[in-house]
Parts: sequence; structure tokens; C-alpha cells
Amino acid sequence: MKIRMIVVSIIRLVMTSGMAIIAIYSAVFAFHRMEKKSDIEQKLKKNNIAVAILMSGLFLSNALLLKNTIDPVLTNLTLVSGGVLVLFSDIFFRFFLSILQILISVFVTITLDVLSFEVFNRIIRNTNGMEEIRKDNIAMSIFISGILIAGALVLEPSLKNLLDNLVKFPAYSLENIHGTGK
Repeated sequence: MKIRMIVVSIIRLVMTSGMAIIAIYSAVFAFHRMEKKSDIEQKLKKNNIAVAILMSGLFLSNALLLKNTIDPVLTNLTLVSGGVLVLFSDIFFRFFLSILQILISVFVTITLDVLSFEVFNRIIRNTNGMEEIRKDNIAMSIFISGILIAGALVLEPSLKNLLDNLVKFPAYSLENIHGTGK
């Protein structure tokens, strides 16, 4: 039994690492959407601290939103590995629902990133945020990162509620699995 738990823990670690990679990828994707002619690697090589701060803000805001998909996926993994879910159809269905939650979260995350930046640009009309960041304006980068993180913190409970209600996982108990439940 202890070996099984170690294997499950390793699989959980790999899955959460995958979610971190998704958060990073979605942040880079959102940055490219905001900055049409961006070359993140070149800006970072030139020690543009403002770009580094903005990317860090994007990573953090995306991770805050994507963390809502980790618990259901890990719970399903635990049910499968613990032998509670033994029917292939149950395993496949829960896997499908997990992927659906991840896709919804990534869509909401990238949308929040891009819309936050657009709202910022509309509020501060006389200043182009990305132009200022290109010029290594650290204050601007911190300000925009703060907007992104604040938006993620405010949106996070609503996204969790949406995921819980939109993509419902069927409840299972041992009685249902063994045929003694109603």
C-alpha cells in the first residue's frame, strides 16, 4: 500500500508540474497577444527588468486561476489509483471532465490577461503600457502586474464556482461501487 501511495504522489507531482507549465505557456501566449511585435527572449537578454516583472505578474496571475483545476484532477487520480473507480467508462469520463476544466481555465486565464491589459490601456489613454515596458519602465510594469494579479485574486472564487457548476464530477462512494448503495 505504501508503494502505491508513493507512485500516486509522484504522478500527482508530475501533474501539478504540468499545470505549472500550462500556466507559463498561457502567460507567454497572453504576452504575445498584448505585445504584437514582442520578442521576450531578446528583451530579457537585454536585461529589460520591466518585461521580467510583467512576465512574473502574468505567471502568478495565471497560476492563481489555474490552481482551481488541480484539485479535481488530483482527486480523480486518487479515486482511480485507490481502486474506487474501476470501470473504464468512469475513468474515461472523469479524465474528459478534467481536460474540459483545464481548457476552460486556460481560456478564462488568457482572456483575463488580455482584457486587463486592454482595460488598462483604455483607462490610461495618454500612455501606451507596452511601449513603456519596452523602454524598461519598471513602475509601469509593476503597476500592470498588480492589475493582473488583483484581477486573478478577484476572479478566482468565481472561476472555481463556475468550474464546480459547469463541469460536475459525479459523486462516488464505496457503497455505490460495491453495489450496496441506492
